[in-house]
Amino acid sequence: MNTYLVSGAGSGIGKCVAHQIDSEGHSLILLGRNAANLQATLQDLPGKNHRVLIADIRNRSSLQAAAGQLNGAAIDGLIACSGVGGSNQWGEQDRWDDVVTTNLTGTYNFVHSFLPAIQASQANYKHIIVISSAMSKVGMPGYQALCASKAGLNGLIRSWAVEWASHRILVNGISPGWVATAMADQALDEIAAYMSTSREKAYEVAVQGVPLRKMSEPREIADLVSYLLKQLSMTGENIDINCGLSMQ
Repeated sequence: MNTYLVSGAGSGIGKCVAHQIDSEGHSLILLGRNAANLQATLQDLPGKNHRVLIADIRNRSSLQAAAGQLNGAAIDGLIACSGVGGSNQWGEQDRWDDVVTTNLTGTYNFVHSFLPAIQASQANYKHIIVISSAMSKVGMPGYQALCASKAGLNGLIRSWAVEWASHRILVNGISPGWVATAMADQALDEIAAYMSTSREKAYEVAVQGVPLRKMSEPREIADLVSYLLKQLSMTGENIDINCGLSMQ
């Protein structure tokens, strides 16, 4: 049995990843800033050898305090699922700082805060998996902060993979496109409001550039996370799983 720490485990992809890892008999540490959501995830998990850490990935002190609660315990893998989406526009209400600080700087903070716990693991190979986005590879008007922050994650993944290869830490990313989560619902609402149309029409507009004309399900992303935690030869890769939206 291994121990994996999942950030953003209170909702969306992170919650689904937690369920997948639990189903395989591993121990989980669920991290996030919303205690109620994390407790709901914890209560839904059939396994009992799990715990919750409350921390805001935007705040280094918060993360370091959470890491200190491990009391030197080892972790075999980190899965960075925390992130925010949505549009941004230049001006007084610009969300640039919030999006970039959460998605890019927050992931940087999260991984480095728990790196000592990874290095303490006695597993032959350790894993760090970062949830990036298809928006790191394709442009989308009005989503400059999201595209830039996720592209930055791809650079981090490659840098970490090279730097920590000698420690047998495999670092890989996953780039989903549209995934049927609350974050996608928020984006559809934005599209519908902008076009003064229905949610159904907004969905059609959203997937019109997607070859398979559909969204992925969170469990599909969780299945890919599960595979990456088992393999021992891939590092520095960023895998597209977005119904054909990005093919690179």
